[in-house]
Amino acid sequence: MSANKLPGRYSLTTETDVNAPADKVWEVLADFSAPDTYAQQVTLAYSLTPDLQGLGEKRHCDIKGFGSIQEEIIAWDAGRSLTYSVTPLGPLAASTSRWTVWPNGEGRSKITVELGYDLRFWPIGWIMHALFMRRALKKALPQGPEAVKTRVETGQSLRDRRAPHGQPQLKPALA
Repeated sequence: MSANKLPGRYSLTTETDVNAPADKVWEVLADFSAPDTYAQQVTLAYSLTPDLQGLGEKRHCDIKGFGSIQEEIIAWDAGRSLTYSVTPLGPLAASTSRWTVWPNGEGRSKITVELGYDLRFWPIGWIMHALFMRRALKKALPQGPEAVKTRVETGQSLRDRRAPHGQPQLKPALA
């Protein structure tokens, strides 16, 4: 795991083993604008910087049941890890997420996801966090790397790719 602590008073970490080499996992993660192709809870995602990959790249995501966020890559180690900032959502203040891919034996890899965050709406946000939100985040965090694992291991996409700036690709009308 990384020695650099992410910003935020609170943190969570999860790890997922993948039955594929690290470079195959990285291919999915490096396509930063496409989490809607593997993450069920991301109903729409698109690049806000379509001519950029890596450091400084930004995306928009609509999260089922929560609203929309914007994310920006703030650290990029090609083939290994990316760190991105996330705009506030609900009681979460801006947060930071780091995804790291590790080789883990012949043809296998491991994804480590770290989340650093703060709360807003004190004291209500803190009460919500203490009563149920931390448990909900701890339960939800593994869903991201598990979705990447499924995408990598099966090669199947949940949704069609989007045209630039989030416009759905139109399918031909039936005659």
